[in-house]
Amino acid sequence: MRATTVGLLLFVAASATFAQQTPAPQWGTASDIALRLPAAAFTPYNGFAVWDSNGSGEKYRTDQVIGGTEVFTAPFLDASLMLPRGAKITAITFDYCDTNITFGVTGYLEQVDEPAGANLTAYPSSGVSSSGTPGCASMGADLTSYNIVINNLTKSYWVRVALDTADLTTKLRGATVFYRLQVSPAPGIATFSDVPTSHLFFQYIEALAASGITAGCSAPPNPNYCPDAPLTRGQMAVFLSRALGLHWAP
Repeated sequence: MRATTVGLLLFVAASATFAQQTPAPQWGTASDIALRLPAAAFTPYNGFAVWDSNGSGEKYRTDQVIGGTEVFTAPFLDASLMLPRGAKITAITFDYCDTNITFGVTGYLEQVDEPAGANLTAYPSSGVSSSGTPGCASMGADLTSYNIVINNLTKSYWVRVALDTADLTTKLRGATVFYRLQVSPAPGIATFSDVPTSHLFFQYIEALAASGITAGCSAPPNPNYCPDAPLTRGQMAVFLSRALGLHWAP
């Protein structure tokens, strides 16, 4: 019993150190940003998991004898996913090893509605699966058409991998989630008197105002933005500092 308890404590402690790390900021809306989830970031949906002993960073299912009973690891490994609100997920890939001619590896992106955890949705609905015995390879899916826009207030997201076998013939090496930053949609009502909804730059000026980067060039009750006025170096400092959230310890 004592050995089992110690083993469980070590497993929990090890799992706690493998939480997803915050990715370095990458700006712009023109290209995809890749968030890597190594095998170490995945924890078992239910049951136990052990590391590959060859030091190559893989995770696989196995069986363990606990209290004289053989217990098999559950087939699912999950990794939580935290991305910036408003970002759009565009694709997902999985790195794996499969040498089993009958069974394989399947991966999904999943989300649920909060706070009740209702309406579980998987993308793609049937996942992406290995075929045959490809050895160590990558597989993926383009998720652009699903229009998955991150909303951390009302939804939770994670990546799930199913390993069909409890042996070394199916192993997970990691996954990569691709996403793209977006400018907030334009509101229906204008904030500034001189930037109506028909203005060419309405969406972008409203995004600056909504995020607190600018308050315009005149105060209410008739606030203006002065879209054609030149920008001073002082005003530029305000824009950049607020946009980047510049802060340092004194």
